[in-house]
Amino acid sequence: MTESGNLDGDAEMGAIVEWVEGAPQEQREAHDQALIWSLATERQDGRVRRARMDFMAEHERTLARGVYDDESAEPPRRMQSEIVLMFTAARQLLRALKSFDNNHRPRQGLDHDRVQLLRNALEHWDDPTGSALTKLAAQGVDPKDNRWRSDGSGIVGGIDDRELEAWARAVFDDIRTWDPWY
Repeated sequence: MTESGNLDGDAEMGAIVEWVEGAPQEQREAHDQALIWSLATERQDGRVRRARMDFMAEHERTLARGVYDDESAEPPRRMQSEIVLMFTAARQLLRALKSFDNNHRPRQGLDHDRVQLLRNALEHWDDPTGSALTKLAAQGVDPKDNRWRSDGSGIVGGIDDRELEAWARAVFDDIRTWDPWY
């Protein structure tokens, strides 16, 4: 065993281990939360896509039947709930990154402030005068604006969920190496 506590004598790994082990508990916990929420954001994006696809299929069935019933109402509600959860996960990821190392890892095409505003607006739907809705309206953004492509990907409130997914994946890949045991 080396002085750094590394059993196999790898000096580079030992330096990383020593730094991680010497990191404050709060930072280690924030790192873990950032990993969790990056995975949650990426997976939630997939759930949104599946919900959109289900909605499109149900819409076609409803048109063919000529009847809008309880069965027809479930897919759009599920789609909206998955969107809210996707933005909640993304907002939690931003929060964890701020606590971890204060680096949101900005990505071209992804407005982190808008992610936060959209999450707030979608969560506080019952407050039409809330600050998030007011700020989004000033930017000409409707948080309920949900457009999608045939593959289920889409844009909500000006945020392309493909960019959100790519950002979450890039964050995970970037920060997981901080912990040599991951």
